Amino acid sequence: AIVSGDRRFPKVLPYIPSYNDSIFATQIGANAMIQMSKNALLDEIANNSEAITRSRPITDLDGQVWMMIEPFCTTEWGQKEPYSWKFVNTWVEIPMDISRKICTWERRPVGLTNTAIAQIMASLEPELTCEGISMDWSYLKESKSISYDDPYEKWNMVASLFKYVYDSTSSSPVWGTAYTDVWPDSESKLVSCITAISTPLSNVYKYLNSGSGITNCGNIQKWSIETVKNSVIKICPVLVECNGSAFIVHGYAMTKNESSSSNAYFHCNFGKTGNSDGYYLVNNDGSISFETGGNTYWDTQLSVIPDIRKR
Repeated sequence: AIVSGDRRFPKVLPYIPSYNDSIFATQIGANAMIQMSKNALLDEIANNSEAITRSRPITDLDGQVWMMIEPFCTTEWGQKEPYSWKFVNTWVEIPMDISRKICTWERRPVGLTNTAIAQIMASLEPELTCEGISMDWSYLKESKSISYDDPYEKWNMVASLFKYVYDSTSSSPVWGTAYTDVWPDSESKLVSCITAISTPLSNVYKYLNSGSGITNCGNIQKWSIETVKNSVIKICPVLVECNGSAFIVHGYAMTKNESSSSNAYFHCNFGKTGNSDGYYLVNNDGSISFETGGNTYWDTQLSVIPDIRKR
């Protein structure tokens, strides 16, 4: 990381976030990073203003922490196996920024929205039976993630939770076409495949507010920093939706640095087995965006369901 030596710009300037959304890694040249940092620093010194947010996750907060709601969704689960073990195998598109779409043969993904709901349930720990199995939350949360290396009872239990959530929100696959991931390319075929999982936010609200019988929540509304902050302060997770995807806000912090300026952060869980999770810095004007590798979520595009809690 490259760090500023100017107190008016007390931030790490460039750094690479922790994510792995693609099978390809993008390399950024060191010289380009240094030049970008130099330009940003010169602009900031000229303006003599507050630091600019990078909109990417960090794990270490800058400055002295004077308010902290520690992240309370402690799991790092994902939408694929073993969490999707209850689903059948099919062709699933591999998200890549290339003209030729590729798919692979694997179990149907559960979807990021349902992954968020499953992790919220694990945080709230309600009495819940899924697929005939009573959820043992302490057992499921012995570690942040679950794999096939764990006992069958554990990954079968968490897969039952995910299947229950998927069915409860009336989710469905979105179908398209892509070429099979075989080699050589001449053997690849164009087939029907799943390109996404559709989980309407209205279905999520119905489930969380009454359909589950175990939770309540606030109304669907546009992103508001005050609404999100107040929910997190009450230890109530916030489900955030954008263009069919979803993530969780479940932590909040405020810090002061040597120049006595304050910074506010939200902690997010993106349902990608820990990738892109971390603290996101609020801009000086109160806006915020979330860069997660393959996507950028702008606050003007976000809808939220706050105050999710046990009944």
